[in-house]
Amino acid sequence: MDYVQARTYLKEIEDSQGSDYSLAEVAELSARMGRPDRKTEMIHIAGTNGKGSVGNFICQALARSGYRVGRFSSPAVFGWRECIQRIGWQEGNLSVHAESVLPGHHALGEMGRVVIADITEEEVAEAVTVLRRHCDSMVRAGYRHPTAFEIQTVMAFQKFADWDVDVAVVECGLGGRLDATNIIERPRLCVLTSIGLDHQQILGNTVEEIAGEKYGIIKEGTTVVSAMSHACADILKNVCRERSAGLHFVAEDALHMGECTVEGTSFSYRGKKYRVGQLGTFQVENAALAVEALERLRADGFDRIGEEQIARGLGSGRWPGRLEVVSGNPFVMVDGAHNPSAVERLVESLETYFPGERFDFILGVFRDKDYGREMEMLLPVMHRAYAVAAPGRRGLSGEALEECIARLAKGRGQEVEAFSCESMEQACGRALEGLADGRKLIVCGSLSIVGDAYHYLRQI
Repeated sequence: MDYVQARTYLKEIEDSQGSDYSLAEVAELSARMGRPDRKTEMIHIAGTNGKGSVGNFICQALARSGYRVGRFSSPAVFGWRECIQRIGWQEGNLSVHAESVLPGHHALGEMGRVVIADITEEEVAEAVTVLRRHCDSMVRAGYRHPTAFEIQTVMAFQKFADWDVDVAVVECGLGGRLDATNIIERPRLCVLTSIGLDHQQILGNTVEEIAGEKYGIIKEGTTVVSAMSHACADILKNVCRERSAGLHFVAEDALHMGECTVEGTSFSYRGKKYRVGQLGTFQVENAALAVEALERLRADGFDRIGEEQIARGLGSGRWPGRLEVVSGNPFVMVDGAHNPSAVERLVESLETYFPGERFDFILGVFRDKDYGREMEMLLPVMHRAYAVAAPGRRGLSGEALEECIARLAKGRGQEVEAFSCESMEQACGRALEGLADGRKLIVCGSLSIVGDAYHYLRQI
């Protein structure tokens, strides 16, 4: 197959099968590929929010320390191939193809840069050609056809082996215990970000039930690093005790916030000072979790990791589409907040950076999310809303989202202008045209609409 045929095949599988939460087929597919998941050191990350940012900080520091790094993350924001990446350090002020280096991955004073390369179209085509033959053979043998995400997971693990990376940073797609990535048998490190309510129809109706699913990535004898998690700490301690896993929490009393502005945030952790370039007051907690993880890796043999590499990794790394300012005048910010806990952190950041202000929003959500709660949380900082349909079958229509916002605003006795738009292009055009002097525009609701808006907004 060529790349177009490979992507068409995966899209057809995604549309016809959706998701499956078991490990039988993905483990069999990996076995038929020679178990590439056993050939690479893995850092496995699970949690509700913050996986991408924490993974990015870890990758940045590892690459700056001279390690060849693979990364598997989802969902994609700007292109499907970004889910599977190889990341490394390039010495000197060398010419690098612009598309392979993300903005913000080069710090002043550094004689080199972090290079991030997506899996190529040719690599995808070659891998899917082989994987499809194995999938067809599995069906003939009586197995269920692997899902698109299961195929993508095995593809990622195979490429990490082909690229001979020193370590791979792998994020769970959904949950943990039955996530396709959980065929990883001996992770070098398990990292657990914050836990909140999301995907309740699959993972459970309470934070504790969801935590139990996320903690399913913990294996016997693994080292575990966790964010501060008061509600679920006892559950996590019990799981680690049962599996003889070493548990290390971010030390809450050793984390101190410093200056917090749209230019960046300073903080200290365990007596060492850092600065985070990634916006968001919550990024301090993500950064502290990354520091804790990197310190555990250094103690476990990754001895090239240094203090300077950690500090520069936190300071210069950017995770596009997450509380990112894409224009200063007019002011436009995009954020992938897509569940109540993420929206809560977004509102907290906006109120910190711009106290007393209200904003215009472009919003698109999935119908299986608690979007009503999300809109309630945004209303105190909302002046005007442009509602669009998030892409795909799960996307809520713009009209339904407009009605939801208007109803909630009326119930609060709050005046909010809400409009539905037929497309992201129309929403961006109307929002920018209607943006009063000094008012700021925020795009959020799902990572998918952030990706749709990003390229259009970058042109202003």
